[in-house]
Amino acid sequence: MNYSEILDALAKQNNLMEEEGANIIFKRSPELNKGELDPLVLAEKRKEESEDNPFDVPQDDLLDPAKLAIELRKRMGSPNIDLSTNIMESDDAFENEGSTINFHIYKPEDQKDHLLPAFVFFHGGGFFGGTPGVVANACKGIAEKTPAVVINVDYRLAPEYPAPAAIHDAYEAVKWVSRNTSKLGIDPTKIIVGGDSAGGNLAIAASKLDREKGSNLIGMQALLYPAVCIDPEKSVDFAWPAETYHPHPTFKPKLQESLVGFSGSMYLIKDVYVKDEDPSDPIFSPIFEAELSQMPATFLAIAEFDYLRPSEEKYAAKLREAEVPVTSICYEGMEHAFIDKYGIYPQAEDCVNEIVKMIHSVFELAN
Repeated sequence: MNYSEILDALAKQNNLMEEEGANIIFKRSPELNKGELDPLVLAEKRKEESEDNPFDVPQDDLLDPAKLAIELRKRMGSPNIDLSTNIMESDDAFENEGSTINFHIYKPEDQKDHLLPAFVFFHGGGFFGGTPGVVANACKGIAEKTPAVVINVDYRLAPEYPAPAAIHDAYEAVKWVSRNTSKLGIDPTKIIVGGDSAGGNLAIAASKLDREKGSNLIGMQALLYPAVCIDPEKSVDFAWPAETYHPHPTFKPKLQESLVGFSGSMYLIKDVYVKDEDPSDPIFSPIFEAELSQMPATFLAIAEFDYLRPSEEKYAAKLREAEVPVTSICYEGMEHAFIDKYGIYPQAEDCVNEIVKMIHSVFELAN
């Protein structure tokens, strides 16, 4: 099957199941065997492994959390494909706590005279890495397909700027958007926040502050495999053993290795990002939030073979219990960070399509 055929097949799937107390739609490529990595993921992993280079820094530097984080930052990023055909791009910035926060703006060329929803996006990267460039093509997809104005924020990173710098940047970005509606050409009643992994965590934090401070600007959040528990001691309470993912026997050893590695990365996040703050505070680990009923309507994308999957499903269940409208989709055969392969994995584009579908539903937009 080619890319378009798989994308069409994914669009037709709505296999709803209950797991960890959450209602989750499971989507699987027709080419995928149950319990295995998607063939496209396998192909990309083999290519990346063949190109992988060892660390070229002294071994002692890798024992220093800050130096390790910066070295890992250099190795982050993934090529993907621009599927848009009609997008205007521009840049802007605002000042926050003595720093300039830059961001990229995407808007459909043929919608420049219309007021559109605003989507404020925060990239992933463990709070110490990643760039807006990695998610630029997915953001363009959201902008064109909705249509919307997408603001892709280059927030401050640890270890140079530990918490709560990134959280403050996220919330201030939303406020900046609300103050510049005429300049951006947006409808101030239709503001969405979203992000992948660490960026999803920041989107939730922005929503939390938005409600607590009474600004009530955010009408929806779109979370792509978000980190909802970054306390390394407590994240293991949500973790599943490899067997619970029901992997194919040939894939189980690699999955186990991935889960152990991801678990260990939580300690690095604590050391360089959270530092002396309490990692179990709901502003950092929203899975521990006691009151969720005021949170906005939520879209949640989950990767089947992701260490974060069980905590994300628990978070979806808590939103459901709080009667927050939530749509959760698990992409079978996918690993963490699959949106980085926008235009390569049909699942990444389907995820964008599902986000757009929910935006239309939440804000009652015409198709």
